[in-house]
Amino acid sequence: MVDQKESFWMMKRSEWPSDNDVPNFRETTSKFISKCEGISDKVLSCLSVALGFEEDYFRKGMGIDEEDSLTQLRLIHYMASENAAGTWRAGPHTDIGCLTLLFQRDGEDGLEICPGRESSHSYGIGDTFTPLPAQTGPIVVNIGDMLMAWSDDRLKANFHRVRAKDVGKSPDRYSIAYFNTGRKGAIMQGPGKKNPPITCGQWFNEATERQFGAMSKRRQEVALKEDGKTATATVSAAA
Repeated sequence: MVDQKESFWMMKRSEWPSDNDVPNFRETTSKFISKCEGISDKVLSCLSVALGFEEDYFRKGMGIDEEDSLTQLRLIHYMASENAAGTWRAGPHTDIGCLTLLFQRDGEDGLEICPGRESSHSYGIGDTFTPLPAQTGPIVVNIGDMLMAWSDDRLKANFHRVRAKDVGKSPDRYSIAYFNTGRKGAIMQGPGKKNPPITCGQWFNEATERQFGAMSKRRQEVALKEDGKTATATVSAAA
């Protein structure tokens, strides 16, 4: 099932649209990224100390100004829909990176969280998702899979999704997500050394393969079920 959205991904060292094409875009967005970096640093510094690391431990690990930085900003647009039962704006998942800052706008709801659900690769039925109304101003902060692994599972990744209304109209939804992710060359190992050291780059690649492999498998399972229903309906009609 394809997510009903489109997004524009940027990193601090991205190639930027020219001012002729999008006036002031680079200047405005760069300032916003810097503010996100400052907010993220405050949160990550608290988490560093809480886990027993030096205060600047995660700041060095993210290294947004380094050539191997994986931290990125995404501008996301979820298209308007009507009677959208059976579709996703963004299917249930956890973020792969460390820490996400999510910015939303009043009236553009759809985000739902599932407390207690940790795995991004399990799609069990019957989980309780709680709507989180969108507000202009407050920032939603999500812990991701990388930070969960880096903390020896002491910090839990947040399982969430974005839905449109099953019945009725859902307006366009615009959001901005700032994904703090460890730089490729940074070594990640939890305070208790639960797992052997690994570079963030290697961990990120392996996690991406696992997540998208699980998604592909799930899509195949759904397709097989739908094919089975179609075949059963055809046989019944023929009878």
